[in-house]
Amino acid sequence: MKDALYAVITGDIVDSSSLSTTDRNVIEVHLNNIANKCSKYTDSQFDMFRGDSVQGVLKSCKLSLRVAVYFKAKTNAIRIEKGDRTPKVDIRLSIGIGKVDYLSNNILASDGPAFKFSGHTLDTMKKSGRDLTLTTTSNKTNKQWDIILSLMEEVMNGWSIASAETVALLLWDDNEKHLSKILGISQPAVNLRKKHARWDAIKKTIEYYEKQFARK
Repeated sequence: MKDALYAVITGDIVDSSSLSTTDRNVIEVHLNNIANKCSKYTDSQFDMFRGDSVQGVLKSCKLSLRVAVYFKAKTNAIRIEKGDRTPKVDIRLSIGIGKVDYLSNNILASDGPAFKFSGHTLDTMKKSGRDLTLTTTSNKTNKQWDIILSLMEEVMNGWSIASAETVALLLWDDNEKHLSKILGISQPAVNLRKKHARWDAIKKTIEYYEKQFARK
């Protein structure tokens, strides 16, 4: 285990203290569902804490950005009010890639550089206003992805709820015909949502990331 690299993702809901108890309960249920789906899609384990935060470990560093974007998309897609079109719920996410010294069945009891990278960076993000970051042992890699992910944030912060719902599906299945049936809209409408969400740019960024971290 000590020679292998893992990806740890830590996230928390932005400005959760300003939400009502009812809304926080709704969000907690959604976060649990998102975490469970990620565990099915990937070789990963996620735990909730404080009701508004989540931490997970992935054996595949390659998939960590895809999973983080999935969390972002699914969280943005949460509707607090029935008629919501603009996301009312957001999440900040910190990816840490490194070694794991101790991996417990309880993620929060686990330890190692990957956990420290992820958790410590999340704390600094609250002051900097960043929503998505990557921290590794390489300063060069960190600087490169700081620029890339800051641009990716700008794209994702422009999503509507419909865009976020579409991206969440596209991350695991980009067949427009399938998505048309799931979303209950026409195939041209799916294509239009993809354009509004800037899916092509997101997809290329994720593919570049997965190529870079394929062997880690």
